Amino acid sequence: MSLNSTAYCLLPTPYSQGDVARLLRFGITLYLYSIAYSYTSAKLTGDQI
Repeated sequence: MSLNSTAYCLLPTPYSQGDVARLLRFGITLYLYSIAYSYTSAKLTGDQI
C-alpha cells in the first residue's frame, strides 16, 4: 500500500489515482492494439517486422 502511494506521489500530475489508473489502462490498451495492428498489416503485406 505504501509503495503504491509513493509511486503515485512521484507522478507530476494533478490527477487522482482513479484518473491515473484509467489513463494507464487506456494507454496500455492503445499500445497493444497498435502492436497487433502493425503485426497484422505486416503479415497481410508480407513484410518483415
